[in-house]
Amino acid sequence: MNSRLATLEAREAIRALPPRYADAYARLDLDALAALYLPDVPLRPAADGTAETGRAALRDHFERATRGATPGRGLATVILHTDNHVIDVTGPDAATGSVYCHVEVHRRDGSGYQQAVVYTDRYARHEGAWYFATQRKHDLLYGAAPLTRPNALPPANWPASQTGRGTLPDAWPSWREFWAEAR
Repeated sequence: MNSRLATLEAREAIRALPPRYADAYARLDLDALAALYLPDVPLRPAADGTAETGRAALRDHFERATRGATPGRGLATVILHTDNHVIDVTGPDAATGSVYCHVEVHRRDGSGYQQAVVYTDRYARHEGAWYFATQRKHDLLYGAAPLTRPNALPPANWPASQTGRGTLPDAWPSWREFWAEAR
């Protein structure tokens, strides 16, 4: 195959990863989130120096991060607006990249924050498909309290009213199942 065409195909496949990551995070679909990574993805070492590998360990990491250490403070709404994706294909099965992202997080207790971050990624092709090769490096540009906490608003009754709480994320089965397990 022509190397220019192969590079374009690689970039297009890689370009789909950050939006899929954002969608899986919004839905709290941790299985879909972990499936975006190589099967043997290495996790960053823990505070005690131990390191795990694999999607199951990564899913457990996401589980702890989304549920939160304090009861009632887990994530209610997570919206990642991905943009400015720069991809460098470094070999037939390897690439690097960066993704700028605006983050909106609202916790179940009504608190929340917004951030501007840059994800720095490594990608790898495995059995013909592209994946995140490692945990995403998350560099913070800023973090601040949001202006309005949307999960504390009354229902919007869309489309009659333009403001208020919408039907998502509650309408997503994966989101409901995620929080039903906590009861």
